[in-house]
Amino acid sequence: MPGPLHESLVALFAAVPSLLHEVLASTERTAPLLPSHHAVVEEVRTTFIVEPVELRADRVFLVTARGRRLVVVLEVQLRRDPDKRTAWASYAAAAVRQLAADNVVVLVITASDAMARWARRQTVSLTDASFAPVVLGPADLLRLEPASPAAALAVPALDLATRSPRPPADEVADYLLRLHGLDPEAGRAYADLVLARLTRHQQLEVEAIMTTRTRTRNILDDAADRGLRRGLEQGLEQGLEQGLEQGLEQGIAAGARLERERARAGVLAVARASLPAAVVAELEAIDDHDTLVARAFEAVAAQSRQGG
Repeated sequence: MPGPLHESLVALFAAVPSLLHEVLASTERTAPLLPSHHAVVEEVRTTFIVEPVELRADRVFLVTARGRRLVVVLEVQLRRDPDKRTAWASYAAAAVRQLAADNVVVLVITASDAMARWARRQTVSLTDASFAPVVLGPADLLRLEPASPAAALAVPALDLATRSPRPPADEVADYLLRLHGLDPEAGRAYADLVLARLTRHQQLEVEAIMTTRTRTRNILDDAADRGLRRGLEQGLEQGLEQGLEQGLEQGIAAGARLERERARAGVLAVARASLPAAVVAELEAIDDHDTLVARAFEAVAAQSRQGG
């Protein structure tokens, strides 16, 4: 079963179509195949009928402009699989027949340059021609210079997701804070990608840093904002009976209280799953939210040092 890193890489290209277009335009073998720099990218079916079986690709995109159709079969490959050699060639042949493509690209994304080198060797002879996928490893992806704002965030995300050893928590937190204001689907895809390789302790450490820096807003979970809105709505409803001014004041107070309670509950919930009972009891006794977050961060850091 594909792991979090595989799934998040696949989801990223579906959530940020402009990234796929930028990759195609920046790659020597695929740039000439683009029908136009203003082509439309849309996701299509992923199953191909290759008698006598069905083959399912990770994602399939149709790039269209001026009546021309380019099919891009996206495959994320994190480990060696000798069966892919013929599967990729079958994808290309089936896409031409079943999707009426003018051109087909099998685009293979890897999370290591060693895997990219292996994938590039998976060529298949087809009578008097040969088929080889277009393979991009981290070294290739990190050279991209995307023009669109959403796609530009891919380069640091791919760096954080594929770097060895894993990046420090404060660097991950800095990147996640940059996603504020991005389209929610794209932001979620980028966040999932950079968090995919982190342990639970490391994720808690990142969340603690972000909560400390933003005080009340956590980009990974907007439930606190929803609590604020619910509280305000409740207060306004009461205001119809008790007076608009009083109801508005109660709504703001209720929203702030719900927000604090939600943030506190989130920190404690992760602490109970990750820290010793004695430390959790100490955290539960802390009333001030900033002190609670700071102490939780210290506890996670200490636990990580002991485990390492």
